[in-house]
Amino acid sequence: GAIHPSHRRRGIATALFDGAIRHAGQAGLNAAQICIPESNEAAKKMMADLDLKYIRYFIGFQLDFSGIQLPDATTADCVIRHLRSGKEPQLTAIQNLAFAGAWGFNPNTTEEILYRVHLNSSTLEGVLMAYRGDHPIGYCWTRILVNEISTPKTRTGEIHMIGVDPDFRTKCLGRNLLLLGLNHLKRKGIEKVELTADGEDPVPRRLYESVGFKEMIKMLWYEKKLI
Repeated sequence: GAIHPSHRRRGIATALFDGAIRHAGQAGLNAAQICIPESNEAAKKMMADLDLKYIRYFIGFQLDFSGIQLPDATTADCVIRHLRSGKEPQLTAIQNLAFAGAWGFNPNTTEEILYRVHLNSSTLEGVLMAYRGDHPIGYCWTRILVNEISTPKTRTGEIHMIGVDPDFRTKCLGRNLLLLGLNHLKRKGIEKVELTADGEDPVPRRLYESVGFKEMIKMLWYEKKLI
């Protein structure tokens, strides 16, 4: 949410928040969550005033292709190909399997995945799937984000999501998928790539930093219990 600068400090944000909480409660939800930048002191004060509790933080990373050489990816133990039309249920299944139990993740439906894959920022080509035989064992979903406001327009690559079947972890598959996704974005002319990771999980952080990602921003999650 946001308030126009000329209308701030008039209680509008609080009124909007109260309305959102009522809506969430009427929908039968158990909690409401908000994510804000750590540097936003006004937002942090508002969280305290509204009795929201800090629960977790995420880190925004960025990689600049200039001046770095990406390591080579190896895929000898599996087949990598772009997501094909009609195979969206496979992406749904591997995503739900890879992120089962992860904080903040809710299982997706094929309808949700179909919608997201066909947004302007995403393409089937940008979703790399790893297969062992006909069985998907991992994926790297890349996107290209266009800032329509800036002049000239800027294009930023994003590692939207990356996941591996738990039975195939610790085999460097995630790292290889990440490198293939980055190379895909680089071939598209992207100069900078962003991603977000759970700050309380050291494993992905080590992976991203090992290929050149740098921490740029910390995002704080707050929660208000509704029941």
